[in-house]
Amino acid sequence: MAQEFREPDRSEYGKELVERDGQLADLHGLLRSAKGGYSQTVLVRGPVATGKTALIREFARHCTAAGTDVLTANGSLAEQWSPHALVRQLADGLDSSDEVDRELSATLRIGELLHRALVERLGSGPLVVCVDDLHFADEASLQNLLYVQRRLFASPILFLFGVADHLQTRLTEFAAELTRRARIHSVDVGALTRTGAEAVARQFTGADRLTGRLDALHAASGGNPLLLKGLLRDAVVTGGLPPGDGRGLRDAVSACLYRGGTGLRDVAQALALLRDRADRDLVPQLVLASADDVGRSMAALAAAGVLDPDGDYRSAAARAAVLETMEPAVVAALRGRIAELFYERGAAGERVAHHLVATAAPPAPWAVEVLIEAAEEALMGGELGQAATYMEFASRAEADERTQARILGLLVRVKWHTNPRAAASCLTPLHEALLAGHLSDQDAGWLAVHLLWHGRANEAVAVVEWMESARAGRPPATQGALNAVRHWMQYLHPRHGTALTTDAAERGKPRDPDATGDIRLHAVTALVSVLTDGVGVDCSSAELVLQSAEMGSHADESVLAALLALVYADQLDRAELSCESLLDHARRRNLTTLSAIVLGVSADVALRQGRLKMAKDRASEALALISDRGWGVVIAYPQSTLIAATSGLGRYAEAAEHLRRPLPTGTFDTAFGLNYLYARGMYALRTERYFAALEDFQRCGRLMGEWGLDRAVIAPWRLGAGMVYTALSRTDEAKALFDEQSRHRRREPGAVRGVSLRLRARLSEPDARNSMLRESVALLRKSDHALELALSLAELSNERYARGDAKQAQQGAQEAMEIADDCGATGDVRRILGEGYRFDLVGLLGDEYLPVRQKLSYAEGRVAALAASGMTNRQIGMRLHLSTSTVEQHLTRVYRKLEVTRRADLARLLWPARTKTA
Repeated sequence: MAQEFREPDRSEYGKELVERDGQLADLHGLLRSAKGGYSQTVLVRGPVATGKTALIREFARHCTAAGTDVLTANGSLAEQWSPHALVRQLADGLDSSDEVDRELSATLRIGELLHRALVERLGSGPLVVCVDDLHFADEASLQNLLYVQRRLFASPILFLFGVADHLQTRLTEFAAELTRRARIHSVDVGALTRTGAEAVARQFTGADRLTGRLDALHAASGGNPLLLKGLLRDAVVTGGLPPGDGRGLRDAVSACLYRGGTGLRDVAQALALLRDRADRDLVPQLVLASADDVGRSMAALAAAGVLDPDGDYRSAAARAAVLETMEPAVVAALRGRIAELFYERGAAGERVAHHLVATAAPPAPWAVEVLIEAAEEALMGGELGQAATYMEFASRAEADERTQARILGLLVRVKWHTNPRAAASCLTPLHEALLAGHLSDQDAGWLAVHLLWHGRANEAVAVVEWMESARAGRPPATQGALNAVRHWMQYLHPRHGTALTTDAAERGKPRDPDATGDIRLHAVTALVSVLTDGVGVDCSSAELVLQSAEMGSHADESVLAALLALVYADQLDRAELSCESLLDHARRRNLTTLSAIVLGVSADVALRQGRLKMAKDRASEALALISDRGWGVVIAYPQSTLIAATSGLGRYAEAAEHLRRPLPTGTFDTAFGLNYLYARGMYALRTERYFAALEDFQRCGRLMGEWGLDRAVIAPWRLGAGMVYTALSRTDEAKALFDEQSRHRRREPGAVRGVSLRLRARLSEPDARNSMLRESVALLRKSDHALELALSLAELSNERYARGDAKQAQQGAQEAMEIADDCGATGDVRRILGEGYRFDLVGLLGDEYLPVRQKLSYAEGRVAALAASGMTNRQIGMRLHLSTSTVEQHLTRVYRKLEVTRRADLARLLWPARTKTA
């Protein structure tokens, strides 16, 4: 709980002062000497804000209480150059201000007036003249003070002057003249001890509750009473010890700087901006002072508790307070000068750029190069906001068109990582810079990829043509950038790209990604290789790209290509691990676009594994991170995953809502459009809109054939179309598609053949069906497609049940449901098991699948199920190895128990939902 802050009780003189009893005693002794008829002069000296003023005021109160006349005046930084400003304050106390005003032009005459007024006042008794902050007195007033002191040598008067240690040099001549005729005494005021800090804490909190933190309070204040009281105010307000961002400390530091004069303030400000100890030698050049003067100011700041003995700020709050005292124009000017000095001594670009961006003037040509270098370093380090700041400031320079193009190209790359839509607004001027010949080959490659991302394929083709025409005589890195764009176009916009190549030279995968100078080439080469040669391709180059991305060297589309290579190679476990690692990396560095891309791929992986709920959530998160316009045509990828997942979960209304989300023009000219067509077709199939589903699957197949992308890992359109034909009872057409898919087994994952066999088994004779399902399960067990395995296990379980192998059927059904439950998608597995007309799964599927199970025995249930499915008594006997008469006896008992007379009534009673649908 915060304590109440209270001002000290001043009912007894000196109670506020701590550890100043000796100094007060000295002053009283000197006053007694002055009363003896000989004037005394006292200098109260000490560091800034250590209590000189408090001591002088307390002594003045003592004098007044004892009946001794006191005159007071204060030197002021604001009046330092106003002649006679300090003398006028004394004249006010002597009722002589009108005469002084009349004689302002004559320094000597004013001295005479002041002397006469003092003599008149001395006629009433001893006099104390207190002048605080004498170091800020105007020169004319100093001369007047010397004048009167020379003439009052044998008078009962005490002159008390407050002087800051570091500003005594300003009074050198004054002090030298003074010592010729006057007796000068010195009373020193220093920092508080730890015991003194404890006494102050008691005064200001009225309790000992801060005792446990006194060491920290004392260290943070350096024993400076003003700083200590500021810390105490903060401690009382917050109920603890800042000393971080408390207002009290910052106000106290600001007051110290003001009282210390412009020289001290300038040094403090320069140190606050420089921060690094190694750069302190630049302070004299920044404040236009000698090294000795700067050294004295730093010593004064340390004595005042603002700096520690090593010259560092004692706290972040102290440094923040110093920065708050600075006008924006002063900050800009100092930062600009610091940047120049850093540049001259060869400092790192980031250090120079940090100060450049705080200046007001447009950057000079040398500064532009520094800003570009710093932005590239910041981009590599994941400091995207800083990189953008550097480039936006660099764009203010009056640079040539080529340099402006470099700046714009880098700005696009920076913005791309957080907001692709914002980056898209720069693509047109960047394209114009390319046509004008001002863009580098590397930036041309970036431009082409970004144009493809946003569906501007024709413009991307023009960029590629420009790169091809300009590659003669260019370094190998140029060829690498060109090949990277070509391959990316082959996948993302195959309608505008050439057919996928199997040329080994084009697909070379050097171990070192820097060997070609363009890591993007490795990513898209891995992707193209997988799509061309199939799942057996080595994907080490893709993993190398992903590892490089985690170290900060990446392009977002390269990460997408490398992850897709793993997905299409059916290495789902490796893709999943890479996604998790990259997502953590992207989130830590606030790489929004990379986070969205990785989430989109992670959703696809989850969908293929059958984890539909995770696929839905991750696809939704990916789409929420970037606006639809920012996604460009690539939005079809996470959108298709979201549609497939929601429809797979049976949430058809939600899936329909996602389907109403508009897609950018040209989406269906891209590879991701294939994913969308397949997902939409599956939604139509599940909602029994068979002809719409067939149209999507067939269109998908046509495009894949035209583009040379006929791979089931992208979209298994044959399986989708085959399922439609199966639902339409067009068995021969369905079989032909399933068989055709099986013939593509060389390049496809085993999981694709496993699914194809399961679907084909439904259309096959019992003996062949059992063999196909066993092979399907075996293939899927070797894959990561868990839900597909569960579906094949369910089909095999039904087949075994129909063959009379109840034990294995039960085990298979149990495993299928467990896997489906782990996936969070039991609906399709339950549907398949429910189609088996089985009475052995009541504990697994629930009574809703077996409404009259409790009335029938196991044998009666099996006979009733087969009879309800349409089998004759003879067929039932052959299936269950029973005689026809035994079958008739079982049916008689079933009819009697269920109170029905016909098989049609039996079917409606056993499975009402299925009969109603039929």
